Amino acid sequence: MPGESVIYYIGAATSAVLALIVLGILWSIILGLLAYKGNVFVFPRLTFFLLEKLRSILKVLLSFFTRDRFLVERMAVKILNRVYHKRYAAVPPQERMVVLPQCLRDLECPAPVDPRTGIACKHCGRCVIDKIHKLNGTTNIYITPGGTFAARVVESNMPPAVLGVACPRDLYEGMVVCHSRGIPVQGVPLLRDGCVSTEVDFEEVAKFLLLREGAENAARPARRTADN
Repeated sequence: MPGESVIYYIGAATSAVLALIVLGILWSIILGLLAYKGNVFVFPRLTFFLLEKLRSILKVLLSFFTRDRFLVERMAVKILNRVYHKRYAAVPPQERMVVLPQCLRDLECPAPVDPRTGIACKHCGRCVIDKIHKLNGTTNIYITPGGTFAARVVESNMPPAVLGVACPRDLYEGMVVCHSRGIPVQGVPLLRDGCVSTEVDFEEVAKFLLLREGAENAARPARRTADN
């Protein structure tokens, strides 16, 4: 009967969609963990696409196996670092935009807040931000009071490359903005997040700041892998 045929095809289509979702979940978890834990990258662009689209589902599933609430974001950051490594390295360090979170500041930071450019560092030397300024050799550094501000700065300036430092969630969201605009981006998650007195691995930041085309760097994966 015609009605039974329609029901059959609807059921088959639903089963196929569910199978694809399950396959996507397994793909993103396995290959995401391989990238994050082992520097093994297989079809990183596709893996990132799945992590982005299935993010909510993956966070719920992984919450049963890990206390790291931002594991999905950490995997995505690591994969985007791989995807844009060469293009980012090809941009001269002094031309890149560096986006830092205000929470890296010292509690007694004397810097004022500018509504257009963020927090104007006074180079007092009380926190790691001044070290980053001196190492990078550029004035294209923004200390942002929030993730929304960071996205606005990137979109209004459209820099040739971006290095971001933030908590895993904000870093992921900022890198997605760059990715959607085709801007080469690299990211360094904070060692300890929160609203004040956070920490970042300065040596890791320095590697990305000074990264040049053809140079070996910790951001480069240790093994040759397939890409798409």
